[in-house]
Amino acid sequence: MGSQLPHAVGTRFARQMMLSSQPIDAASALRVGLINELLPADRLLPRAIEVATAMAAHDPGLIRIVKGVLDRGSRTTLGEAMDIEAEALLRRKAEGAMAWTTLPVRE
Repeated sequence: MGSQLPHAVGTRFARQMMLSSQPIDAASALRVGLINELLPADRLLPRAIEVATAMAAHDPGLIRIVKGVLDRGSRTTLGEAMDIEAEALLRRKAEGAMAWTTLPVRE
């Protein structure tokens, strides 16, 4: 995790975390992007089921492509990541499927 942490939270915060070995609170974890949401305990399982249900409702081929784009793109430069996304979009269109439009943006 040491080599991935600076990419996830930024070099300065990763350095603080790794060199101090101090726990961080939930608000800090949310602020630096270690967690996506902060919920009361009684909302945790219902929200997890809601997110899992939304993911499971999508075309598995699209999910596979998006996961590949995210995995490959996160280890590259911005330009390379954009090329990876464009390549995946072309592959998706070649399959005759809708592009990214089947993954709605939640506001």
